[in-house]
Amino acid sequence: LNIYNSKLYAWSISKPDNIFGFLHEFDGELYMNDRGGEGLTMLDNGMIKPVAGGDFFADREIWAVMKSMGTLLIGTQNDGVYSVINGIVKEWGATVNEELKKNKLYSFENTDNNLFWGTIQDGLIVTDLLGNIVSRLNKKSGLNNNTVLSLFIDIEDNLWLGLDNGIDQICIHSPLSILKTENDIGSGYCAAVFEDKIYLCTNQGLFYVPSSMESFDAGEFLKANKIQECSGQVWCL
Repeated sequence: LNIYNSKLYAWSISKPDNIFGFLHEFDGELYMNDRGGEGLTMLDNGMIKPVAGGDFFADREIWAVMKSMGTLLIGTQNDGVYSVINGIVKEWGATVNEELKKNKLYSFENTDNNLFWGTIQDGLIVTDLLGNIVSRLNKKSGLNNNTVLSLFIDIEDNLWLGLDNGIDQICIHSPLSILKTENDIGSGYCAAVFEDKIYLCTNQGLFYVPSSMESFDAGEFLKANKIQECSGQVWCL
């Protein structure tokens, strides 16, 4: 029994023959994974019923259920993401799928514009609704840990990550990012954008990085190039 907002909800509890390894509410529907039994199931008028094509997942661990661009997508821990259309299961052809297979999907969240994939081995992967990778966030780019066990979006649209070691918060709509360089460029004094470069003034000289971050992977170190003619402290531009 659960009392919420002065209403009483009653759930009937039954002991299943197999293991329910996953429970997820999406778009007003409650999905469950009956491992070793009927596979992907859902709650329909108080009854647990199989999803068409759901038996494909009977021997797979499910960690994500979503609808993207009108297609039901099922994310598994070891085999990536599958699409289910009219009971037909196919491997999702998105670019992120191979990354999820390699790094082991474990958690998932979504907004109207993005999908957030938490992995066991390489932190968080952010994609658009078609599965194209937008950015990565892992230990190299500031996370405390590369294993993302849970994801939650709060009322202010901040993304919370439950990690194997600690909790991190990501301000999704922040215009700022942490950029780590592969070389120590010293303490920063100021910066300026000119033409196609961002110039960085530091106590060790003048450096520049590309101004376009479209192809920049936040999980990797950024290459900062030093302008040799400007050595020592550079205070302003």
